[in-house]
Amino acid sequence: MNQFQLPRYRLIEESGRGGMGVIYRAHDRLTGNTVALKRVTTPLERLDFHSRAASTSSDFQVALAREFRILASLRHPNIIKVLDYGWAENKEPYYTMDWLYPAQTILQTALSPSELLGQLLEALAYLHRREVIHRDLKPDNILVINGTVKVLDFGLALLHGQDDIDGIAGTPEYLAPEVFEGEPPSTASDLYAVGVIAYRLITGKHPFEAGDGEHFLNRVLMGDPNLSPIVGHPLEPMISKLISRNPRDRGTVREALLQVRGNIAITTGRESFLQAARFVGREAELDHLSTILDRILNAQRGATVLIGGESGVGKSRLIEELRAEALVAGARVARGGATRESRRLFEMWREPIALLSLERDLSPLDAGVLQAIVPDLAQIIDKPIIEPPPLEPIANRARLIDTITRLFADDKKPTVVILEDLHWAHDSLDLLKALIMLSHSHPLLIIGNYRDDERPDLPHLLTGAETIKLSRLSREEIAKLSVSMIGDSGDAEPVVNLLERESEGNPFFIVEVMRHLADAMGSLDAIGSSTVPDSLFAGGVRRVLESRLNRLPPETRPILQMAALFGRMLDPLILATVFKRDIASIEMDLSIAADVAVLEGYEGGWRFAHDKMREALLENLDDTAQKAFSYQLAEAIETTYPDSPEYHATLAQFWARAGEFRKESWYAIKAAQRALTSGANQRALNYLERASVLHEDGSAPLSRIAYADLQLKLGQTYLGLGMLDKSSDYCRFALEAADIHDNVTIGGTLAQAIRQLRYRLINPKPSETDAERYRIASQACEVLAQNSFYNNDKISGIYHILLGLNLAERGGDACRPQQLRHTASMLLAMGVVPLHRIARYYRKRAYRLIENLDDPPVMTWLYLVEGVYLLGLGKWRDGENVLNKGIEIATKTGHIRRQEELYTIRRYAYYFQGDFENANKTALHMLMIAERSAAIHGMGASYVGLLGVSMRKGQLDDAQNYAELALMYYQQTADRGGAMRLNAIVALMYHQRNEPHQAADYAQIALQMMKDLSSTSFYLVEGYQALLIYFLALYEETGSPKFDAVIDLILKRFKKFAKPFKIAQPILHMAIGWRAYLHHDNQTAFAMLQKALISAQDLNMIYERDYIIALSQRLLGIIPPA
Repeated sequence: MNQFQLPRYRLIEESGRGGMGVIYRAHDRLTGNTVALKRVTTPLERLDFHSRAASTSSDFQVALAREFRILASLRHPNIIKVLDYGWAENKEPYYTMDWLYPAQTILQTALSPSELLGQLLEALAYLHRREVIHRDLKPDNILVINGTVKVLDFGLALLHGQDDIDGIAGTPEYLAPEVFEGEPPSTASDLYAVGVIAYRLITGKHPFEAGDGEHFLNRVLMGDPNLSPIVGHPLEPMISKLISRNPRDRGTVREALLQVRGNIAITTGRESFLQAARFVGREAELDHLSTILDRILNAQRGATVLIGGESGVGKSRLIEELRAEALVAGARVARGGATRESRRLFEMWREPIALLSLERDLSPLDAGVLQAIVPDLAQIIDKPIIEPPPLEPIANRARLIDTITRLFADDKKPTVVILEDLHWAHDSLDLLKALIMLSHSHPLLIIGNYRDDERPDLPHLLTGAETIKLSRLSREEIAKLSVSMIGDSGDAEPVVNLLERESEGNPFFIVEVMRHLADAMGSLDAIGSSTVPDSLFAGGVRRVLESRLNRLPPETRPILQMAALFGRMLDPLILATVFKRDIASIEMDLSIAADVAVLEGYEGGWRFAHDKMREALLENLDDTAQKAFSYQLAEAIETTYPDSPEYHATLAQFWARAGEFRKESWYAIKAAQRALTSGANQRALNYLERASVLHEDGSAPLSRIAYADLQLKLGQTYLGLGMLDKSSDYCRFALEAADIHDNVTIGGTLAQAIRQLRYRLINPKPSETDAERYRIASQACEVLAQNSFYNNDKISGIYHILLGLNLAERGGDACRPQQLRHTASMLLAMGVVPLHRIARYYRKRAYRLIENLDDPPVMTWLYLVEGVYLLGLGKWRDGENVLNKGIEIATKTGHIRRQEELYTIRRYAYYFQGDFENANKTALHMLMIAERSAAIHGMGASYVGLLGVSMRKGQLDDAQNYAELALMYYQQTADRGGAMRLNAIVALMYHQRNEPHQAADYAQIALQMMKDLSSTSFYLVEGYQALLIYFLALYEETGSPKFDAVIDLILKRFKKFAKPFKIAQPILHMAIGWRAYLHHDNQTAFAMLQKALISAQDLNMIYERDYIIALSQRLLGIIPPA
């Protein structure tokens, strides 16, 4: 047992051994269920299975993987489910099944032989309809639990021959004579085993008196069975027929069932030929994917590949072929998929994340974050999980993506992730973007398929992914596929003409046309041997699908329509609740639907065989029926999964279709809150906007406070999506709904300042009745202040900090976090006025408030704004210490967004002191964090940092590369101040590279942006510095008055900017001195350059000091004394 390890399964005990291997009782950590796990220890060349015949010895393992896939798709009440399969670390194949306990063999139970044989033959009929031969039917493989027969170990067997008789322990008694003589197992040999089992059920003995191997074999091959004990028994005719020596005399399953049950209808089997049709027309694509698979196995490098094409063109089949290869090669294979309904958060990542989590020792924080995607993660990893600290929506998203990216990055095992139906993916794409970058440097192969007619822009959204487009099959390929299904006659011209005309080369349609022809002509064999029609009928394949649905019993269709409305994956529990039936009877109906290929077994459950089948069912439901069905589904979900957050989004959708808008609104808001907590901001936005519409049109009115809270959430969500203007709009709506006047003027700001002074002097008693209103309004002010500073709107930022603080203090203890947040922000607000004494007062007050509050996001905010304040004053060491405290807390709580901000500011402490090595290290660390969380702004800011160092070190080629990357990312952000700074630096870079046209273009962009900025952030000094150096150099080179006019404009704005920020002083004085020299005022030039040098030395701004010294020597020929 120790050599056979599977992370997903914990082996509990050995429960049996046979010729093929060992069976264990095992715990499935992914589902929490007990399963039977069969470890196949027999060499593969000794195994017999359906797919083997078409395989060479070199690809037995791949063929076996395909066989496992077919077996796992089988679903019938009398057949045990094959749940999972794969290869263990030691390359041994395995598969898992339902664990049956307490169970007896068919010979041990007290049920009547007729009942037992009826169920056994039902199971065998199902298998044979799918061309699955059991191959090893015996009592040990037929269990009975609670009166229900369960057939197991079907489809696989040892290869047997006459020479093997002594080596077959316990199995020969049920093998047909022809198998001993070397003939392959068949439906007839399965029926022979049924006959022997039936004989034993009645007599307790074997018809050929089993004994030693050689004599027993002679009796089977040449003797006659002893039928005297069953003479006169009702089953005698059937049994004597089934144990006939000649296979042709044994009849069919249909005939045996008629004798046992009296009346039964069984459809003709053809599904396996259709399901296992030859893989045609995609050989080159599979070879390419196999090459990438080899790369992750051997070179530890992967890729992301998108497979595009229309519905039914064969995308999933191509992926399944590669999946078989990957399993055999020992790669971990995980799959996920998006759905049209997209009701669950990050749904397509659930299984991949769960599988990786099984093999990792997750930290408590990481486990808490991942639980948002895998709700049952605590059971899977068998550890209690605590909720992670709550963050803002944008920070929740960054933390989630970072956590998942690290989960993949830290994993060294070759992994293949299969993602189906990416055209329906939305919130999951952000994570995919991050993992695309990772796949190029890690043993990770991501393969996703999508309908390119529905989402043609997907490859452009997922830069870095390779795209393979699958086209329809050519006439030659259609002929090859047809031959694989019906034999040599499949390439007859009338057959190929019909298939080409009706399907237009779409593989799914080809199979559907073949199904219809087989129905119309009696069998697959008849298609090639009879005259085929020129056309099927008007309506083409759509009518073919409808024809297949018409083969369902009438009572089954409502169940399937209800299931189709729910989604492609079925939930039998919900269906049983809707139709007030037990699970077993529902499963029987689903099995009937699988008989006509409407459904298929998938991942231990049921799903529609193709989404087009589901679409065909829904087309027959009019609006009234859909409304009624939706109501029933919603009620059933509430009953089956009461109070489950997992189903809030689903319930919102179904109550909407049912016209129950109040319930829709309630669940939509609940679903939005969960989405925000998990970082699914776009999904949250959809739910919140819907609730807002329902309120505004009167369908589901909210209270005034609830509506204000809804508008606040919309503002926070838009902030999380980077849409600052809309975020601000909705926060203003929240203030209005909370009855708070928003007066963003200098007068309004002074009024709020006076009110704050009153609070500090009088400390009035807070409101006890309006705390919730003040909390909502105060939080809206937080967002408005943040957006204002981000957009360099100083007046609005200061006003909303003051207003938010006043509202929070009126709210009392209920608004304690908001009080601290706004108090910390006052340090920023007063610092840019500048009123440094007042700023220091609020800094002390913030530290007093934080003593009694355990709120990591607020604490890191305090350290961030204090760090910004201190660095703007050139207090590098103090600022660095404060920032490091914030980084420590942000790292512990997974606040990736705050980490980016803190590292960005800390980099300046190194940068302005000339410590370029640490500045670069910090920028690279920022870049790593930003890439892991797919943070566009963070990546842009990191490249700006690398650009600045390269410029100061004179590495202009590197600088150009970093500039191009930074510009690419900043184009996707709303950071106006950052964009001004970047464009100014890029202008100076091109000037130094002697590329004047490019330099002029970027300088004009930066100038235009500068006009709209105010002094809210010290780091904008870089932008002003670059613009001044660029235009002063042009003025010195040309003497053109137009450049002097631009310099004058920049200096006027820069003087205002420099007031709150000491670190701007050396640059300001340097620029004034340089301009004075160009105006031939050497005395002023000397004085200002000296002042600049003293200021730079006092602030330890090494690069500025050296630049001023060099400039003074060049202009004046002397270095001013400092």
